[in-house]
Amino acid sequence: MHSQPQAGRIFVSYSHRGNGLVWKERLFAALAVFEKQHLLDPWHDDQTNLGDDWHTHINVAMKGAQLAILLLTDEFLTSPFVLQHELPELQRRHEEEGLMIAPILCEACGWFGNEWIASLQVKPRVQTIPRPLGDFPEGERDRVLRSLATEIAEQLSRLALGAACQPGTE
Repeated sequence: MHSQPQAGRIFVSYSHRGNGLVWKERLFAALAVFEKQHLLDPWHDDQTNLGDDWHTHINVAMKGAQLAILLLTDEFLTSPFVLQHELPELQRRHEEEGLMIAPILCEACGWFGNEWIASLQVKPRVQTIPRPLGDFPEGERDRVLRSLATEIAEQLSRLALGAACQPGTE
């Protein structure tokens, strides 16, 4: 009997200040087609309920993620919670467990000042240069976000196929 493969869990890290919520909503709109097909399962902290221990929920989500998306804005890069809690755990998982990290440059900001983020492939790119989503015209911005969502879904599919081919897995 074949069971449906488990959707790839994604942890989305963003700032609630500035335009972080707007970028999160745009990203989730682009990911929706893959979520509806059960190819990926994006998580964000809006999924916590009144009275929940949100810190525990964030920790569980980070530990269970197969891919983490960083929505890069100035507010993200200066958020004490992101800098002191989320980035260190995501960096640890990246280095020790190979967690895929997908930094998405939403707005012009000093992302290159963070040594770890600067060592990662920041997208979107025009030729070889990272270009903020906010610099694209609206229609092209949506196309670029859909392209990034497709790339994320493909990465998670490759991960799932690799795991399925491991000895001892079904």
